[in-house]
This record gives sequence, structure tokens and C-alpha cells, in this order.
Amino acid sequence: MRQQGTAKRNGGPDRLPRRTIALLFLAGVAAASFAGYCPLWIVVAYLGLSALTFLFYWHDKSAAQHDRRRTPESTLQAMALLGGWPGGLLAQAVLRHKNRKASFQTTFWVAVVVNFVAMAWIAGGGLSIAG
Repeated sequence: MRQQGTAKRNGGPDRLPRRTIALLFLAGVAAASFAGYCPLWIVVAYLGLSALTFLFYWHDKSAAQHDRRRTPESTLQAMALLGGWPGGLLAQAVLRHKNRKASFQTTFWVAVVVNFVAMAWIAGGGLSIAG
């Protein structure tokens, strides 16, 4: 018999909770800005896009539950790629929305990796702090 709470709702182990990943990334970007490795506008952009993306997920879930017009997956993915992925990840965890469809998750995680690579490039001096 399996203990409750040891597996995610969809059956797989939750090695690092989605919320933790999103919050650690946002804290890391804020710390990088504080230390002078990236401009403050990047922190503000990630926070703003994350909040907006969370709201789009919430609206899409509500629309799905009430048989209304849905937000296209391509819109959610574009928002993730542009920097709203932490909000999308939080929405997936909190709202339990769009967290099971494999094709969506694959594209979403590619956007996350692209953002990590971009932040590493910026923190490594790839973007002038003059912005």
C-alpha cells in the first residue's frame, strides 16, 4: 500500500514541486539584479508576465468549466516563452490546470529551459546593464 502524499495526483513522484521551481527562479532573478548581474526591469518583467500568465491560466480553467471560449494553448505557451513561465508553473500547481497534457508540458518545459539559458547569458554579461 502506497502512503498518501508521496506521489503527485497524476501518479508520478513530485521531486521538486512546481511552486518551488517558480519561486526559486524569481528569487534568483531578483538576487541577480540586486547583485548587479541583470537590470531591474528584467525582474519587473518576469513578475508582471508571471502574474498575467497566472490570470490567463485561471481564465482558461474557468472557461473550460463553464463551457466558454478558451485561451489558445499557443497563447499560454507564448506567454511562458516571453517570461511568464513562473506564473504558468504556479497556476499549474495551484489550479491544477494544463499539468497533465504531455504535448503541452513538453513545449512548456522547452520555454522554461530557454528562459534559464537566457538568464544565464544575461547574468554572464550578455546584456548591458545600462537598460
